[in-house]
Amino acid sequence: MHPTSIHLPEASQGKLERSADALGVTRSEAIRLAIDLLDERVSGGRGPTISDLVGHLAGSVDGPGESSSKRSRMRGYGLPKNHPKRQVA
Repeated sequence: MHPTSIHLPEASQGKLERSADALGVTRSEAIRLAIDLLDERVSGGRGPTISDLVGHLAGSVDGPGESSSKRSRMRGYGLPKNHPKRQVA
């Protein structure tokens, strides 16, 4: 987990403490629950994104470098197959 510091007005601090006590959780857990509820409301309940699900895999695979940086591989990209400047290898 990543530590985060927040500053709350006194009224919000009281609400947080009452909510955490009512749920039987720590203040930190109450804040995490509130963030999850807010995220559901904002995202419309769509659930996690592909990035959320597989983001931890980014950079974990060995292979050739990013091929779009090689001009020879990009020759003719986006042109119709019958375009004279497109050289199909």
